[in-house]
Amino acid sequence: MSLPIRLGLFYGAIFVGTGASSPYMPVWFAHHGLSLPLMARTMTAPPMAIWADSFRLRRTALIFLCGITATAYGLMALPLGFAGWTVVWFAGSAAFSTIPPLIDVLVLNRSQRDGFNFGWHCGLIQSAPGFYYCFSTRAWKQQGIPESMTGVLWGVGVAAEIAFLWFLEPWRRRLGPRNLLILGGIASILRWTAMAVSPPLWLLFPRQGLHFLGYAATFMASLQLAERLSTPRHATPRPSSRSARRFPAGC
Repeated sequence: MSLPIRLGLFYGAIFVGTGASSPYMPVWFAHHGLSLPLMARTMTAPPMAIWADSFRLRRTALIFLCGITATAYGLMALPLGFAGWTVVWFAGSAAFSTIPPLIDVLVLNRSQRDGFNFGWHCGLIQSAPGFYYCFSTRAWKQQGIPESMTGVLWGVGVAAEIAFLWFLEPWRRRLGPRNLLILGGIASILRWTAMAVSPPLWLLFPRQGLHFLGYAATFMASLQLAERLSTPRHATPRPSSRSARRFPAGC
């Protein structure tokens, strides 16, 4: 099995659970009047990234982190009660938040050395997170949008991202990371301005389509800029810090 296929399967494996749970965990915690575990990840991700970067081989840290994540999420199946589930979910989530930046740095370096398309792997990454990691499901529910449409709306954004990363790779390379970052920022302003006025369901579909610029394009551009401007030793903590700010801070 080729290296790109193995890496793609790894991405799919680590994000399949998160992609399924991310729309609903904030709702579950909010139902119990709690948002602290999501907020606390902002503080845990940067120190864990520095710890992971202390290993000579990044794969060593990945093995530890994947083991902790799998064990903690596996314990969620036990009848621990809400307090116990909160503790093990936080442990697994904190460990998981450091895995994507580590593997991103490894894959980006290998893609440049071996000449394969890094965007294919990022399409799998984008199946899970986003700014609306915490807010979208609750906001749409309060607007009266059927809960059955939540997964459809998330799927529209993911499909747009994968199409962008898979088919528009030559355009992305010609544009360059700095210009791509600016374009993604403009798209984000338009997208979140539209969200602020609680648009009707039909308008949510094109708004979700902007996710490929507001998140995927920005992610790719920031990753390339961090890799280009950082020393090798700081290549992992910077993406990890950015990841921590992106996922839980708003919760």
